[in-house]
Amino acid sequence: MLCPIVPPGAPPISEIQALASRFVPGDPTAVRACRYHGYDQPQPYGSLASTELLAARPIAALLNKARRTSEDPTFGCPTDLGGRIVLVFGYRAGLPVLITVRTSGCEVLTNGVIDIWMPTALVTRLERVLGYDRYP
Repeated sequence: MLCPIVPPGAPPISEIQALASRFVPGDPTAVRACRYHGYDQPQPYGSLASTELLAARPIAALLNKARRTSEDPTFGCPTDLGGRIVLVFGYRAGLPVLITVRTSGCEVLTNGVIDIWMPTALVTRLERVLGYDRYP
């Protein structure tokens, strides 16, 4: 599994039904975490900063239990500094599922259909293995 050149947009139409029923559908076999630089970094905005192959099942279970943002109809967010992490979940058969993670502002994850709040345990783990942008 490779990191996308840039963080993904909307999922293919064929995947929407599965992604609407479960944040990370099916039984993924691996997940590739890809971190991209945000604004105000020495490296170009959106460039790949780091990548790591992780165990998929514990992360998928954590994400599938997370609270959806739709459960909190009004909320304010601090400034989004543009950093992103993409989680590429691989399967024995079929297309990968790409999850986009905002690393600042409202720390929200999306599968392109459902948005969830970032579980604190996942923030800690991803920052430990992927690092994070430092701002002045």
